[in-house]
Amino acid sequence: MADPTGADVEVPEESHQRVLRITLLGYLAAVLLITQWPDPPDPGTLSWLQRVLAQLHDSGLPGAVDLPVVEALANVAMFVPLGLLLPAATRTRAWLAVPAGAGFAALIELSQLTFLPHRVASVQDVVMNTLGAALGAAVLLAIRAWRAADHPPERSSRAATWSRQSHGPSRPPGDITG
Repeated sequence: MADPTGADVEVPEESHQRVLRITLLGYLAAVLLITQWPDPPDPGTLSWLQRVLAQLHDSGLPGAVDLPVVEALANVAMFVPLGLLLPAATRTRAWLAVPAGAGFAALIELSQLTFLPHRVASVQDVVMNTLGAALGAAVLLAIRAWRAADHPPERSSRAATWSRQSHGPSRPPGDITG
């Protein structure tokens, strides 16, 4: 990170972790607010989305892309941040976000079934939410792989010394002079 003078300023790792944890907690609170609201959205409020879909259908969007498809995609999108944030904030393996997402989604749907009679609990929502967590974890793994390829870890001086002793001085790739 650069300060106003242009000098690089190191941000402590713990500050990043704190921001990630706070972001994760805010995200979880928002998901709970959305999914545990006592009443589902008023059907009249979705009329704007139906109008947009109708215009898109007139422009060539296949008719199969309808309100239930958009709802399913929204359930995927809602859990992508979980797949990104959970492993980053807790320093766990990215794939663990998938069962965590499935469990969180199942608890949401179970609470809707048990305590919110006006909401509709659905196994499809659990599957789509889990898919979203998996997609988020996959994006995180791709980012980590890209960063690792862009900035390979430095070898320790002991390993570099051993390498020079065993294999001679290191040469740039493609150097055939030695």
